[in-house]
Amino acid sequence: PILIDTIVYIVQPAGAGAITVDGTNITVFPNTTIYTNAMNSNLSATANTGYIFSNWSFNNNSPLPNNTSNNITTTWSSNDTVYVNFDPIPVDTVVYIVQPAGAGNITVDATNIFVFPNTSSYANATSSSLSAIANIGYTFNNWSFNNNTPLPNTTNVNITTTWNSNDTVYVNFDPIVYDSITYIIQPIGAGYITVGATTINTFPANTSYLDGSNSNLSAFSNA
Repeated sequence: PILIDTIVYIVQPAGAGAITVDGTNITVFPNTTIYTNAMNSNLSATANTGYIFSNWSFNNNSPLPNNTSNNITTTWSSNDTVYVNFDPIPVDTVVYIVQPAGAGNITVDATNIFVFPNTSSYANATSSSLSAIANIGYTFNNWSFNNNTPLPNTTNVNITTTWNSNDTVYVNFDPIVYDSITYIIQPIGAGYITVGATTINTFPANTSYLDGSNSNLSAFSNA
C-alpha cells in the first residue's frame, strides 16, 4: 500500500501570515493537506503587515536547512502538525507637539502635519526624516526628544531619527520680536531723515524693525 502522511498547518498568531507549499498559496488556517510518504516539499512563509517571520515548528519531520529560514524543504516521513510562527513587529508611538501652539508645522517622511498634538506610529528600528516649518512671525528654535536621537543635532531644521522607543517630540519655535520706532522732527518742518535707502519726510513717522537688526540713519535740514 502507498503510505499517506496527513499534515496540518497552523499559523501563529492567527492572521499573522501565509505559506506556500510546492508553489500553492495557503492563506486559510488550520489547513490539512495529504502527501505521499517520502515525498519532498518546498515551503515558504510570508508575513502579513505588522508581523515578521519567526520559525517553523514540526512535531515529527525535519525542516532544512533549519527551522528559522523562511524557505525550507522537508521530506514527509510521518503525519505532522506544522506551526508557522510569526512575531508582531514592535511599534513605537510618537506624539508631536508644537510650542507655542500655532507657531509652525512639520513634515515627517514628506507628509505634512498641521494639527497638534499629532500621534503617529512607526515600526521599531525604522528611520524617519523630519523638517520644521515656522509660520509667519516665528522662527525655528530646536527639537526636543525624550527618548530617541535627532541627527545631526537638535537645532537643525531638517533631521533624521531612528525610532527605538515611544516618544514625545516637542518642536520649539520662538516669536520674532519687532521694535516700534517713532521719528519726530523738531521744530516741525525743519528737515527730514533717511533710514537705510528710505527717505522719511512726513512726521511723526512710525516704523517697526526686527529686534536686534541694525539701521543707518541720516538727518538733513530743509533750506
